[in-house]
Amino acid sequence: MAILGVLLVLNFLSIEYSPPGYLFIGNAENGIRFLALFLTGALHQLYRDKISYSAVGAAICLFATVICMLVPPIAETGLCVFGAYVILWFALHGPLGSLGGLPKSDISYGLYLYGWPIQSLIVYYANGIPPMALTFVALPLAALCGWISWQLIEQPALALKNRAAAMPV
Repeated sequence: MAILGVLLVLNFLSIEYSPPGYLFIGNAENGIRFLALFLTGALHQLYRDKISYSAVGAAICLFATVICMLVPPIAETGLCVFGAYVILWFALHGPLGSLGGLPKSDISYGLYLYGWPIQSLIVYYANGIPPMALTFVALPLAALCGWISWQLIEQPALALKNRAAAMPV
């Protein structure tokens, strides 16, 4: 937790340091930002038994996130700290988590896998597309590709894995 605290402070202070050879290892400021985001998720996982996700907590964190987003120097830190709670509450207990009669599909890996190539193609062919428009165009396409991937590749592969695991040796 101390490491995350230091990273959030460094990110807040916007320390710009790129060591020699940064072209090979990336920009240090981005490294701090992404490591802080990763550690936030890791801490939520580590303390999942101690963190109580509630609608009230999510509403408070959403409000705090919006306030932080209006103040540029603390926007990223606020999104990292408060936004993570909102995202995880939504994923674990939000309104979409209780959609009963729908078939279970896990498109998360496909969404991750196809999101970047789809966005890249859209940016290439629609040069200058605003980020919000890019999101509204790319997200449904990536979700569709993720669903197709789940249906045709991932779910059958998991069924084979489960069948192989059940076979006597």
